[in-house]
Amino acid sequence: MNGARELDAIVPYFEDGANLAVLLRALEAQTVVPRSVIVVDDGSWKEPAVSVLARTPTRLNVRVVRQANEGAASARNRGAFEAGAETLAFVDSDCIPDPDWLASMARALDENGLDVAYGSVRSDSGFPYPRWTAPGGQAMISASIALRRGAFQRLGGFDESYFGYREDTDFGLRACAAGLSVGCSTRGGTYHPVRRQGFRRLWRAGLLHANDPLLARRHGREVFNDLGQPITKPSIPPGLSPAGVALSVILVGACASAARNSLYAAAAWLALGLTSMAVGTFAASLPFAARRTPTELLTNAAAGVPYLCGWYVGRVQGSLRYRTWCL
Repeated sequence: MNGARELDAIVPYFEDGANLAVLLRALEAQTVVPRSVIVVDDGSWKEPAVSVLARTPTRLNVRVVRQANEGAASARNRGAFEAGAETLAFVDSDCIPDPDWLASMARALDENGLDVAYGSVRSDSGFPYPRWTAPGGQAMISASIALRRGAFQRLGGFDESYFGYREDTDFGLRACAAGLSVGCSTRGGTYHPVRRQGFRRLWRAGLLHANDPLLARRHGREVFNDLGQPITKPSIPPGLSPAGVALSVILVGACASAARNSLYAAAAWLALGLTSMAVGTFAASLPFAARRTPTELLTNAAAGVPYLCGWYVGRVQGSLRYRTWCL
């Protein structure tokens, strides 16, 4: 690949100016600098992207394109439409690519003869994205994808029916089903920093699982088993489940005692017991959870409450909307 002259980087963006500035500096430091960077502002209330570019010294050729708030899938499709290079690379505005990210993605496409290459996305939050090498597009994460324009056009871009989640999984599965050559870049990836999220944002993150029934309807319920995310429980890895179960047993015992006096008290204790199981698993879902302090575990347990509530509500909403039960 002739480096910068043949590759455009596409960044979906929504009111995240500080992280965008970090991303642009990381793209500027690439061993293969993209021909252009297309930032698609997906309906931000203001135009922080423009102000960020004005105060961020960069030798990148950056363009900002604005559109109504139609979701990340739509923003990526708009960026691909605006791009002129024959190779498209997608990265999210809150990610930091390794210095050799673009070079390794380009190498994977050229040397391995791939139509679509995806890289690792690392995170030290509770949801690590591993360097998956198993065959199949379900491992694809839109924060680290590069592909040839012809492959993108053949697939018709990202499916805009998905709003904010699962569009990358769907894209990868459709790429495999279409017979495209899909593979993982074994070098260079992106890093997804931990973001401080309030209860409202965690609730909204859980609600995005309304897209899960749509994915199940399009590709079958078994796709969640391939993802390591059984359809019957939230997509968080098992952790301190023994401790959570023990705590729930204690609380359910208290519930039984309370039932003698008040049905409402019994229901409250039961709800608390079930919640303890859920948040106990969530708290320990962080990598190296055994090394976390009790304060950190309790903090993540508290964070799990709005997320898990949003998860269940989102799944129910999606199940009703797409007529595919996903609980």
